[in-house]
Amino acid sequence: MIVARRYAKALFELAREEGKVGEIGGEIRLFNEILRNTPALKVLLCGPVYDFHVKKEALERVVVTMGLSELTSRFLLLLIKKNRLAILDEILKVYQGLEDQEMGRVRARAYLPDADRESPVLDRIRSRLEEVTGKEVLLDVEEDKDMIGGVIVKIGDILIDGSVRSRLLSLKKRIREGV
Repeated sequence: MIVARRYAKALFELAREEGKVGEIGGEIRLFNEILRNTPALKVLLCGPVYDFHVKKEALERVVVTMGLSELTSRFLLLLIKKNRLAILDEILKVYQGLEDQEMGRVRARAYLPDADRESPVLDRIRSRLEEVTGKEVLLDVEEDKDMIGGVIVKIGDILIDGSVRSRLLSLKKRIREGV
């Protein structure tokens, strides 16, 4: 993770200098998604079978097709040259954290019994979290089929458990204690 952090910080600083923090982050996320969903490309660019010149040529074609910026192109080429493209996921996580901090955002994850991403409940959760944090909240929603009802929200190291199960366990404990 230390190596990923170094690469992410270097890219972030260069993107900041160009005033393109969000744009570069978006390009890296898009490239990473394509790499993840195209196994043949991943083998070609990340594997030890092909030499640098073959990888460089393949990357240049992808870069042109995607219309990526010069900075993103140079960064990806450096990763290939240093055999670090395989850690792009880790680099992206660090970069995204730096980007979020720069843009005044925080990420949260909500677990629901059915992941209705358009639910008014999610809007209320998001706005309440924004009030508490004073930042824009990017809320990822995940379905948890084991949940009976309610919601669990994780934001940073904080876990807010509003699930029915949690409430029932709390009630059970109070009954046992006679409170």
